[in-house]
Amino acid sequence: MKKLLPLSFRRYALAGVTCLSLLSVGTPFGHAAETSFTPAQRAEIVTILRNALKTDPSILSDAITALQTQAAARKTSSALDVVKRDRAKFGQSNTDVVLGNPHGTLEVVEFYDPRCPYCRKVLADLDTLVASEPDLRLVEKIVPVLGANSVLDTQAILAAGLQNAYSKFQKALMSDSASPSTDRIRRVAQHVGLDADRLIADMKNPKVLDTMRQNLDLARSIDLEGTPTFVIGDKEIIPGAVALNELHAALARLRKPQYRTRHTTKTAATQSNRVAALFISARPINTMAHNLKGQGANNLPALRFTQSLRYCFFSNDGTQNAFFP
Repeated sequence: MKKLLPLSFRRYALAGVTCLSLLSVGTPFGHAAETSFTPAQRAEIVTILRNALKTDPSILSDAITALQTQAAARKTSSALDVVKRDRAKFGQSNTDVVLGNPHGTLEVVEFYDPRCPYCRKVLADLDTLVASEPDLRLVEKIVPVLGANSVLDTQAILAAGLQNAYSKFQKALMSDSASPSTDRIRRVAQHVGLDADRLIADMKNPKVLDTMRQNLDLARSIDLEGTPTFVIGDKEIIPGAVALNELHAALARLRKPQYRTRHTTKTAATQSNRVAALFISARPINTMAHNLKGQGANNLPALRFTQSLRYCFFSNDGTQNAFFP
């Protein structure tokens, strides 16, 4: 006589076995599960799963979302470990423009692309944030995500920094709607009172190119997906053009002593959900790779991007070693 699963066990078979089948693949526990049921029991479990998935396919999508959330949480934790080890290159960096209080204890890093529309969107909010948070030290790290035109604007903004006009020129250039070109850069430079000829020449200055490469290397070290991305101290990584009140809330959490012990786990889960949502909801509208030849940046990696609702991010599909070599 066949010994099938008891009725009481069947109530839990779907939830339990679905999780085990998804989460235990390739693990010792998964191997044990395969050998702990009789062939008849395994067949009944498969039947239960098949019928349940036909009735409610969301079971599978929920499980996949849970796996993505867990993976995103592990990725965020790994990135924050890098930030903790290299604070001198992140919140305490002096190689990039620092907004707000240079000696502030609330350290935030924004990775941004000057051609990214969502980075442009948060410019005004960041000004408001800096004005209202006297202890904020906001480090802006520019990374060219969107190809050759982003590289051109990045070089121009960094070159303006050599004339102590980084922020002034940055705002003017990122607010200008004309098509990207050297003539546009020259016009904007003249408009804000810079030496345009010097700026054009400085765009190929080794210091400019080195800063761009260093920022890209730093982005790679935390597996940055795109721009804008905010690194809040060494506690949170917030992707996307978040609202001003969300940034205020992140700073409020950062300044609380109990943050270390009570909030970190919740925050990691929340931000991993945001990352998972970005991957799930992304609707690619353009993908490109550019070798950046002739831009004074011949050794920079080929880049690709995909654009979602509030985020411009790298699309690393392995083609031509996209994003980084």
